[in-house]
Amino acid sequence: MKEIASHIYSVYSKEETDKHLRKVDLVLIDMDGCVYPRTTGLSLFKNCCLLYFDDRNIKIIFYIISFIAYYPIIMFLHLIRLVNNHKLMCFFSGRFRGIPLSYLQAAARPIPAKSFPGAKKVLSILSKHAKTGFISFGLDMVLNEYKVQFRDEGRQLISFYDSNHCIWRKDSERIVSNGIEQEQLMIKASDKADRARERIKEFRAKAPLVIGHSQGDLEMMKVAKEYGGLALGFNPSSKIAKHCHIVVKAKNWQPLASYLSSVFSDTMDKKCI
Repeated sequence: MKEIASHIYSVYSKEETDKHLRKVDLVLIDMDGCVYPRTTGLSLFKNCCLLYFDDRNIKIIFYIISFIAYYPIIMFLHLIRLVNNHKLMCFFSGRFRGIPLSYLQAAARPIPAKSFPGAKKVLSILSKHAKTGFISFGLDMVLNEYKVQFRDEGRQLISFYDSNHCIWRKDSERIVSNGIEQEQLMIKASDKADRARERIKEFRAKAPLVIGHSQGDLEMMKVAKEYGGLALGFNPSSKIAKHCHIVVKAKNWQPLASYLSSVFSDTMDKKCI
């Protein structure tokens, strides 16, 4: 790969890369560790905990303490592969069960604002030229906040999202979480690949762009290439970078935003001539 702009690397020349990007008609983006610096599900739960502590709910405080005690153990077992992705999601599903809808909504609201700097600008640029959405292992509560909040002069930047879904039940006079939908869990790279194929067919895309960074994104990157599109890696590992057409090596999305601004401003200039 050659550096074609500051922090931007490509298997193509700059001219070829620009040409390929201008053809993009569908953008599929990962969330955790890509648009958002950490894990949105954990941030959602942490924000809920802070709300409960503010309310001084003793029962919930003991519940939170139990979560803090079990979490490192579960994550260690997941790391050494004694707990698979399905069991890990079941663990988190149990932690969300019983939390009021109002708390989850309040906890999700601050998350989009803490995305990587430049991410919203990139989405604004791309969404002017292609349908843009997320394919994520995260929760619909959070991704819906991005859909609501990410706007540019009233224009909605996110057209769709595919994710895991909270389910609800009525408890006395309020709606509470009943955990995470188990029948259609997104927990494997192949699940993301399946959603990517569905979206490509839905929008009849001829030049899809997938933006990801981890092993969980690899299969949908391969789908983009299968359909003649592009795979873009945001700080990917060397293993993932081998499957990318474009790689961004930066602390945030601002270099990509600057690069895309120049790519598509050139297009606008040519249209005006």
